[in-house]
Amino acid sequence: MTLTSIVRKIVNMETIGTVRTFEPVKIEFGNRHEVRQTDYWKREVLPEDKVTETQIILEAALEFRGLKQGFQVLGKIEVKGFDIDELESKVKAKVVADLPNRIVLDFFRTTEVTVKPKDTGLNDSKAESKIDDINAPFLEEQAKAGNEAAKELETAIQEINDGFRDGFQYNERRIRGALVFMTSCNRAANYGFLNDWCEDKLSRIQSGIENLAKRKNANHPVYIQTASEICGYLSSWPSVTSWREQPPRRPKIKI
Repeated sequence: MTLTSIVRKIVNMETIGTVRTFEPVKIEFGNRHEVRQTDYWKREVLPEDKVTETQIILEAALEFRGLKQGFQVLGKIEVKGFDIDELESKVKAKVVADLPNRIVLDFFRTTEVTVKPKDTGLNDSKAESKIDDINAPFLEEQAKAGNEAAKELETAIQEINDGFRDGFQYNERRIRGALVFMTSCNRAANYGFLNDWCEDKLSRIQSGIENLAKRKNANHPVYIQTASEICGYLSSWPSVTSWREQPPRRPKIKI
């Protein structure tokens, strides 16, 4: 049973007379981009003549209990060709207004929000809202997991860099171990507009390491160039803005 299903089960078990308590949260909105409407069952992009909605992906982050965790919002309106800026504004307002009603149940799944043309909007990038005492503990555990995975990813990247600095031929096992975790994170992480960049560079890092493993001469120009390129990719690796799925945990094994 997933965390989201557990939360939903608890929500459904609540009685009408249950008194809820709330705690304040801060929400920050980031980049957004338009996406094409897809068929719900086939998960395929609809042809233009079948499109009935305007949709966006909006980056957001919730700050509470000393933690900050990003998540994605899929904002929709049942109007084709609706103004994107106006849609973004309405989606922001909807998220802020419905946080107390548990509109965000899972940081690791896209939160879907449908708005109407007459709904009010919010143009600010930051706002304050609240979440209840049942929702908060679940989101807190997810935020801790997301934050910890992001730190472990930074550590893994640093280990790869350090391994190359001290000599690939002496640290190959350590480098490969860190790369395995980095690859797992890449499948679960959301880098926003840099998703494709990360996919491409990770593939180059993996192939580069395989090439280095076949070479014996660490002083060969190709060897030096390949190692330098890998370190260059790693030094410019972006931070994780949110997770598309449950982030991995790195095994506590000495390599």
